[in-house]
Amino acid sequence: MRTNDTIDQDAGDTLAAVARLLHHAAVRTWAQAEAEGPRSHLHLLGLGIYTAACQAVAMLPAGADLEGHPPAQDDIAQLLRSAEELTRSHPGPGPDGRDLAAGRGHLRPRA
Repeated sequence: MRTNDTIDQDAGDTLAAVARLLHHAAVRTWAQAEAEGPRSHLHLLGLGIYTAACQAVAMLPAGADLEGHPPAQDDIAQLLRSAEELTRSHPGPGPDGRDLAAGRGHLRPRA
């Protein structure tokens, strides 16, 4: 349930783009996992990426536009890098009033 109406338009656009990239990365990961079979480790990776996409969506205000254009790239690692770069590019406050870039840790995969 999205209830955040305090995020500014620029931050909202950035987060929506991040959510789209992460969603596309999850779908691509699951497609590769299906090709590898039911024991592929990529099923769990796709779930983690999808969870991050859901967290980004949860930070958006109700009615945010999540459609946009699908990302041009299909490489999962590049999609994740692009999403992370977007979070770094936005210095403005996020939905909780903190710097969006400072709060991106929960959207990044752990090494």
